[in-house]
Amino acid sequence: MVFKAIKNLFRSDAARQRAEQLATQVAVQRQPINATAEAYRWARRDRRTEAFQPQAATGDMQIAESHDLMHRRIRAQVLNTAQIKRIVQALADLVVGCGVQTFSWPFAPWEATRILKELKAAKAGNLNPRLRFALEADDLFETWWHDEKQIDVEGKRTGPELQRDLLRECVQVGNGFLMRVVKRQPGTLIPLCYQLIERDQLDTTLDRPAEGGQNKIVNGVEVDPANRIVAYHFMDAHPYDSYASTYDLSHSTRVPADRVIDLCLFHRPSASIGASWLDAVAQTSFDRDSFLDAELKSAVKGALLALIHKTKTPHLSGLLGMLDDDDDSEDEYGNEEVKLGNSPLAIQCGLDESVEMVESQRPNNQAQNFFKLLDRDTAAGAGVSVYTLTGDYESTNYSSVRAAKLDEDLHVRPLQQWFGAQVALPIRREFNRLAAAAGLYETLRPAQFKADERTYQRFDSIGPGRDLLDPFKETEAAKGKLGAGLTTLKIECARRGLHWIRVLLQQAIERGVAEMLEVKLDWATQEQAMAEDGQQPDEKKREATSAAKS
Repeated sequence: MVFKAIKNLFRSDAARQRAEQLATQVAVQRQPINATAEAYRWARRDRRTEAFQPQAATGDMQIAESHDLMHRRIRAQVLNTAQIKRIVQALADLVVGCGVQTFSWPFAPWEATRILKELKAAKAGNLNPRLRFALEADDLFETWWHDEKQIDVEGKRTGPELQRDLLRECVQVGNGFLMRVVKRQPGTLIPLCYQLIERDQLDTTLDRPAEGGQNKIVNGVEVDPANRIVAYHFMDAHPYDSYASTYDLSHSTRVPADRVIDLCLFHRPSASIGASWLDAVAQTSFDRDSFLDAELKSAVKGALLALIHKTKTPHLSGLLGMLDDDDDSEDEYGNEEVKLGNSPLAIQCGLDESVEMVESQRPNNQAQNFFKLLDRDTAAGAGVSVYTLTGDYESTNYSSVRAAKLDEDLHVRPLQQWFGAQVALPIRREFNRLAAAAGLYETLRPAQFKADERTYQRFDSIGPGRDLLDPFKETEAAKGKLGAGLTTLKIECARRGLHWIRVLLQQAIERGVAEMLEVKLDWATQEQAMAEDGQQPDEKKREATSAAKS
């Protein structure tokens, strides 16, 4: 026992020494920073940087202090600034386009061998039951997805329109909220619809710290001790709605997080809500718009005819004989003016007088280069190419534009995957679950779906595709990669916003209809046709030449 007590005593001494060392380190760190002692240049203090000392704050606190005014300004810029409006539209076009699609694929990679056997049996008319379910599920979903009366609780937007508006909200104010609503009404497939809610409706008056066993609420978002979002507190009416009732403006509803699709890109681990994607470029765009406005006003003023009359007796000079006796020579501010109309200009002046015309230097010849510099910075901050931002392809070449588009795709494709995972797939799985439970599928019983839900809830999310300048070269490159085994038809079709199974099925249908009607179409390329004939290109060319001569 004595030995154990002595051992604990030494242990406490060691702990005490360690605590003293840590306290000394903290005290040293809190001392004024020596400008010549910092290893990182950006941590040094000098005349240029002494005033630049931002306050430290969590992601939530930074947003809470800034978001209201910043987001009101950005919404105003979207309405009144062409460049900011262009950025929002371009991101919606690139990420969502005509809609991020989902297609059923109830097969797992490890089932490849069995799938091939079943698909081979389909030649005898025995189509794989899972494939039949996939085709039926896609068709039923498309019916609901493109009907604004079914998917939108307000009956205004189809599925793709909801997606575009949701992304635009996220770009402008950092969050786009889509709330799931159960609403039974005649003519609907299932009692499922969604409602768009603006970020402004988050009730920040309920914000509180985590005390007394209560969850923390910050920026209207309720989080648990693990910082997981558990609920959103939405005001019953938009706070800026002048026609809302007083009751709705003063009350809010707690909505569980599993009912809300919160489209947000979190930039800090300590943030539970987002900020505008345009936070770093809005000031530059505002200054650019102000400069352009000043240039336009100066050019308008410069386009007016301005004359300077130099005389020794200005109070007796009048208006150089250009004013009739019954005309008023003053404007509403007391300035002398004369309307020239369409008559020839005749000026009367004495020997000691002179008249000079003021010529404007507007528009500024150097303004275009200055705008190009601002546009490059804005495009980089917005995550789009400068060509997408400005729509100006003058004085450029194929290689530079293609490189810019490829670089832009490096930013856009992850956003498409993120949007599909956050929005498209959750909506599709919720619809699929309710449709199966309601017995809407002829190829699948509710008990089968419940027994193997993981299989029947497997989908592919496909964002909008686009050709990069030259569709023919892009197609030839894809064919080369397919032949070399570097890609698949599924991947190449997805890059163009197409589903590979639908493409193959449509091709088969068109071939069948053409054969039935005895219409001959050139389905093969010239090289394939030559290979089928067993001829080389030179032989084919000689045959064509001899036929022409004969």
